[in-house]
Amino acid sequence: MRHEIEDGFDPLQCSLGEWYFWMEYAKPKRQTPQKILVPLDRSIRGAEQVLSVAQGLLDADGEGILLRVIPSLSTKMTSTSFISGSQQEKHERSKALGFLKYFGDRLGDGRGRWRYDVTVSDSIADGIADFAAREEVDLIAMYTHDRKGLAKLIKGSVTEQVQRRVSTEMRIVRPRKWPLDEPP
Repeated sequence: MRHEIEDGFDPLQCSLGEWYFWMEYAKPKRQTPQKILVPLDRSIRGAEQVLSVAQGLLDADGEGILLRVIPSLSTKMTSTSFISGSQQEKHERSKALGFLKYFGDRLGDGRGRWRYDVTVSDSIADGIADFAAREEVDLIAMYTHDRKGLAKLIKGSVTEQVQRRVSTEMRIVRPRKWPLDEPP
């Protein structure tokens, strides 16, 4: 672990106790993340909020990854035909890439390089955790819907599930009130 040492500190001119203090308790240097993962769902407002935070955190030479996890789909039978799982998956992947491209194009002029990817997984949280491990990201920035009560019980929190599965640092962006959301 790297430590931030005060100017003028000379380790050769200190006692063993002072040296131990500085090595053990000095603040670690805060480094800007070189690789940030930003998983997005269908929330446009949430995507805008989390991307503004992630863009500010990313190192100028770093890489940001926009990710969308889609479920693995099985073949469906409608009243008139069969729709294969791979056909449905291809359609979902195309929609997800369009959504990610919309935000990726807007980030092109900001800090770092941005790319986008779509992954398929039975669980959204598992898909995010697996992707983060495979890409060796430094930070995961996620938007949470901050559901309460019955909504949280029924839908659950993907953000909390991801936090339990990864050891990577996370930044959670909570919804903020917009002026139009407040009653007159």
